[in-house]
Amino acid sequence: MILKIGDKVSVNDRTILGKEGVITDISIGVSKSDPAGELGVQVKEYDTELNYLGSIGYKTESGDEHWAYFNQIEC
Repeated sequence: MILKIGDKVSVNDRTILGKEGVITDISIGVSKSDPAGELGVQVKEYDTELNYLGSIGYKTESGDEHWAYFNQIEC
């Protein structure tokens, strides 16, 4: 799956309904000790088939800001 800033995503946050929102940022981890990519590289697009560690920031319709690891993204 290709993720791009501005794309709408569904995230499995372990609640019954999950969350949906629009991607605001994408971070790629560059070391095992940084699985969310906080110290890594910020990119505008990422192909999840590359299997890097990292995370996205996203904003819900109500304006709440959240983040999720790549493996929590459902679509």
